[in-house]
Amino acid sequence: MLKNGKVNQLFILIINFSPLKNNKASFSLNSLFKQTFFSLKEKWFQAICIFLVAGIFQFLIQSIPAVGGILGFIISGPLTVGYCIYSLNIMNDNFPKVENIFDGFKFNFGNNLLAYLIITLIVIFVGFLILFVFFSINFLLFLLYLDLFFSQSFEAFTTNYDWNALLSPFKLFSFESNFFDLIFFILFLIASFCFSIIIPFIIASLPYSMTFFIMAEDYSIDAWEAIQKSRKMMKGFKRKYLILQIVLVIIAVLTSIFTLFIGLLWFIPLSYVITAVFYNQIKN
Repeated sequence: MLKNGKVNQLFILIINFSPLKNNKASFSLNSLFKQTFFSLKEKWFQAICIFLVAGIFQFLIQSIPAVGGILGFIISGPLTVGYCIYSLNIMNDNFPKVENIFDGFKFNFGNNLLAYLIITLIVIFVGFLILFVFFSINFLLFLLYLDLFFSQSFEAFTTNYDWNALLSPFKLFSFESNFFDLIFFILFLIASFCFSIIIPFIIASLPYSMTFFIMAEDYSIDAWEAIQKSRKMMKGFKRKYLILQIVLVIIAVLTSIFTLFIGLLWFIPLSYVITAVFYNQIKN
């Protein structure tokens, strides 16, 4: 496995490629990652173990026949608050411990669940509206790709409405195809998936992304108040947070591909702690 120093260097190399700044914030992506790595220094092993155990627990609950889906949804809100509490404690060097993960069940359980339900419904509705727009754009890009590399198939589709012609690029998945053409098409598919499926729901969730961190710091706040507070807090910072999320998606994809998903053990704690750092910056 990669040593922590090597992991830090790898992530810093990636985010240094995008040194973007926000006019309403004095912090950059680079500073967010540096502060995150500083907070996780000497805490990587504990964070990896805790997030792994919590993930296995959530998976086992969701795997229960008949009721797993419902139970999984019920525990998702409180668990998310617990992840946020633990991440904030890591950031503040406030003695993070495994019990933090379950604090969302002990404190304000009903509002934690309700907030998760409300945000899920809003994000699904708005996300699908955005998805329709992005999918239409992506389909046009696919037709452009088809025109450039499979002109006969493009002509067959545009003149005869032959929908089977759209499947021509998938014939690259054979031993007779050119290796570089196959790699380019695979990268195109990955980018298309992220653009059409993942990004729309990230955009839909932007205004509500700080809700559970707010609830992690205030056990008495009700669900709707936390959601509204998140909306106000994210004004002027949605673009910044979107860029951060896109960078995290890219890191997650690259980590999954080049480490056979093992790197996700580091990535998941990183993603929560860097969001805690972002929350602390815009809160102040």
